Amino acid sequence: MRYCFAEANPDKLLFSSDAAFNSLTWDIGSILYSRVSEEMKEKVLGLNAWRLLKSFVPSKYTYYGKRG
Repeated sequence: MRYCFAEANPDKLLFSSDAAFNSLTWDIGSILYSRVSEEMKEKVLGLNAWRLLKSFVPSKYTYYGKRG
């Protein structure tokens, strides 16, 4: 996971999984327990997606995370 964060711009990474019928526990856990900053984890697990999609979401909905 650290290699992925080191090689790619963390502002352009999005969490995804191809495990449609399996639990996402392992996929999310691999990010949560990786040795990267909390800021990078937050970006990959939600902030980047929110930034990308917020123009398509009605203004009455907001992001309730730490940043936003």
